[in-house]
Amino acid sequence: MERKGNQLSILIVVVTYIVGIVGFQFPYTQPIFLWMVPFHLLLVFGLLLWQHAKWDTAFFVFLVSGYTISFLAEYIGVHTGLLFGNYNYGPVLGLKLDKIPLMIGINWLLLAYCTFSVSSFILKNEWAIVVLSSLFMVAMDFLIEPVAIKLDFWQWANNEIPLYNYICWFFVALLVNAIAIRAKLSANPTLASIVLISQATFFVFLH
Repeated sequence: MERKGNQLSILIVVVTYIVGIVGFQFPYTQPIFLWMVPFHLLLVFGLLLWQHAKWDTAFFVFLVSGYTISFLAEYIGVHTGLLFGNYNYGPVLGLKLDKIPLMIGINWLLLAYCTFSVSSFILKNEWAIVVLSSLFMVAMDFLIEPVAIKLDFWQWANNEIPLYNYICWFFVALLVNAIAIRAKLSANPTLASIVLISQATFFVFLH
């Protein structure tokens, strides 16, 4: 469902990602844009929340549980290597709680919301939506990983991204998207698709 201001939100998303692509091309502007990464992530997530039509208890449950699950998964990953593999976060994503950026849960929620919105527009079967959304999230992580390493979002042991990372991404995403289905998350496929396309374009250009 789209609300008044959706076109403005789309414009802001597209323009800010284009500006980001340009800004990251130059060594003298790159540090500024790296500093802005968590604020831009909050901006885009805020636009998605602003345009979300159905604010009910189920939506709050999705937000809280989705954030908690993803943050805990990252905590387990960083501190034990049992999920995703052996990796550590750099400074780019901002403030950390025991080595885990607080923004990482927002990143998971943003991706889950967008991929779920697009998948639920394409498909009708609930579990097919959950699976497709999770596959979309893994595909986005596949695009993000090389750029994130280059820009020191995070670093992998031996500079190798393990296949296990993508397997874990799929199953954690599956859990978050299953909560979205149970919450009957109302979709905004237009804005969500623009966010995903803009983000994918950004990481392709910076690859």
